[in-house]
Amino acid sequence: STITYYNYGKGIEPASLHVNKYNANKHVMQTTGYSWDAGSKQWLTAARTTYHYNNDKLPDTILFEGWVGGSSSWVKTQQTVNTYAGQRQETSVRQLMSMSGWVNDSRSSYSYDAKGKMRMTEEEEWDQLAADWEMKSRVEYSYSNEGDNIEQKIAAWDGAGWVDMRRTRYAYNQHHRVTSEESHTWDPTTNDWIINSWDINRKFYYEAYTNAVPEVAGRQIMLDVFPVPAKDRINISASFKTIQPVLITLTDMSGKIMRQHSEQAGVNYRSSLDVADLPAGNYIINITGSNEQAAKTISIVR
Repeated sequence: STITYYNYGKGIEPASLHVNKYNANKHVMQTTGYSWDAGSKQWLTAARTTYHYNNDKLPDTILFEGWVGGSSSWVKTQQTVNTYAGQRQETSVRQLMSMSGWVNDSRSSYSYDAKGKMRMTEEEEWDQLAADWEMKSRVEYSYSNEGDNIEQKIAAWDGAGWVDMRRTRYAYNQHHRVTSEESHTWDPTTNDWIINSWDINRKFYYEAYTNAVPEVAGRQIMLDVFPVPAKDRINISASFKTIQPVLITLTDMSGKIMRQHSEQAGVNYRSSLDVADLPAGNYIINITGSNEQAAKTISIVR
């Protein structure tokens, strides 16, 4: 289980609790989320996620349910259906529960290079009137000869073709640790990449030391959030080392949770959050996996 605490100005208090159940293969079978009621000083049941795995022990269906206290029952809200080619994920379809049953909402498609590295992800939304998928965005990945992800480039579909939006470049040391992260925004007036006020330029420094604990293989989550600043919706793109449950949390600068939900991610995770009702200001996106985590600050303007 995982408990998240926040300081709301009156001291540190519990905010959320997530309890996991595992199967014999040590895969998460179900995650139940609880929210803390400061008034009654108790945990209130909020939501749960149930994972179903295929014969290759990969999650093929992920069901999301919300708790209805009045009827003391679980209500299905959405599900994610994944397809694979061997160990490689090909598609991830998000469906919403309606009065008539499950309806398509969005689809992510993944393609790979000859070495099995993620080459591209494409995002589509379901057009109810046309009863077909409508292209929205894509992310292209570039790698060094050593296999490090050195660039992620985001483009949007304008109805006639792909339009560059943003790119993020990474540099690494000899241990394949990220040493720098720099983003640029595409300027259609100059037809060139520029540095905007919301772009980032970060450096990472490491110190060598010796202890008795063997080195644990790992890496940071590759996290990109766009557009920045945002108005109505923010898109989240993240890459993981392994398939693992992930918790996405949006907080204001005081630590108050504004949005939160959990999902099962493959090696890649794509999602979007509706922020149209949030006031202008700065917020923090936190993505927490089983053994990886990342955070980024975003701005919402009105």
